[in-house]
Amino acid sequence: MLLIMNDAFNANLMLYQYKKPAAIHWRILSFALLGWIFDFYDLILYTFLLEQIKVEFLLLNTEVALIMGFSLLATAIGGIFFGYVSDRIGRRKVLIIATVTYSIGTFLCGLSIGLYDLLLYRVITGLGVGGEWGVAQALTNETFPPDMKGRAGAVLQAGAPVGVSLSAIIGSILMELLGWRMCFMVSAAPSLVIAIGMFLWLPESDIWLKLKNAKLTQKQEKRLDFTKLRPLLKNTLIGASLATLGMYAYWLIFTWLPHYLASERGLGIVSAGIWIVVSQIGAFIGHLIFGSLADRIGRRASFTIFTTIQSIGILFVTLIWYSDFTALISIFFLGIGIGYFAGFGPVFAEIFPTEYRSTLSGLCYNVARGLSFFAPYAPLLVTALYPSAGFAGGMALAILFNTILGVSIWILPETKGKIIDDVH
Repeated sequence: MLLIMNDAFNANLMLYQYKKPAAIHWRILSFALLGWIFDFYDLILYTFLLEQIKVEFLLLNTEVALIMGFSLLATAIGGIFFGYVSDRIGRRKVLIIATVTYSIGTFLCGLSIGLYDLLLYRVITGLGVGGEWGVAQALTNETFPPDMKGRAGAVLQAGAPVGVSLSAIIGSILMELLGWRMCFMVSAAPSLVIAIGMFLWLPESDIWLKLKNAKLTQKQEKRLDFTKLRPLLKNTLIGASLATLGMYAYWLIFTWLPHYLASERGLGIVSAGIWIVVSQIGAFIGHLIFGSLADRIGRRASFTIFTTIQSIGILFVTLIWYSDFTALISIFFLGIGIGYFAGFGPVFAEIFPTEYRSTLSGLCYNVARGLSFFAPYAPLLVTALYPSAGFAGGMALAILFNTILGVSIWILPETKGKIIDDVH
């Protein structure tokens, strides 16, 4: 068995065997969290700058949606590619490479001169963004004690609302001072700093190292054996389908929410940004509550509760707008409901073996983001077919996706507290 020498109280234990997290656990979670915060920040920043980009480049709404759609599609490619590489060469190296990739893509966006090169740079950003999630989740879930994986995954996923809030501040307030180009270029710096920190201080997963050593001992080939993937096909298809439902609900809402609040509801871009921050405060709280609840009552019941909360919030922000105050409270609860995204990382880590964990977790989550290529078009389609419904009617489709997800999650087995060290 591998020995973990640094930061460990007992060198004879694997990291997941600790009764309480040690310094090395918090270091792993901190780097994974920082990477995810700026991963999501770089991806979502575009939605807060699109009005100014649209004016400067004379873009149509369909072209604006096209850029976002291709960004999401690129996350699928990045998730599969970087996940596969992570299962071959390790979690640590790939996290660093993915972080540098999305940082470079974000910087280049500030240099774009038109639709096509901006689209290319957003694709580069998407590739790195897609790679970060699955690898970070695999590393975190392979190292934390089983009875804390839900909470650790929740803390990691809570980086998403932090990233959105940062992008709202940059995109709705500092944009006025810096301009949209400098917003992109300045935003690349934190990611590079994080990548350097990962290079210096981030340890490798001991479970992955254990698997690597076992393969070397048995003189197994390093190439992926696709025949071993066949028994995992069912869980892969179910996992990708569930994540797709969640992604459609999320991107259908948040691609257009700043525009919807500012233009359709007349709040203005600064007020809309503040409202988005309120939703993300709710999301941050929701992630933490979900993680704690999932470790107590199970993953599936927690998903059903939180998809219901989000659906109610969406309803009162779109179809039933009683007043600005009621809508503001509802957007907070819409954010609380987003907390169910904290469940995907632990669930995927628990239904896939170590040898393919990063590949298949990244595939499920990021193929879902890739399929969300079409989600930004839903409100446009609804308004074209039913003009009286407006953006509110189109965005309310997210309620349907949440409802299906809340019911369908019960197809998967309950995995609360499962030990994922499958290398013996």
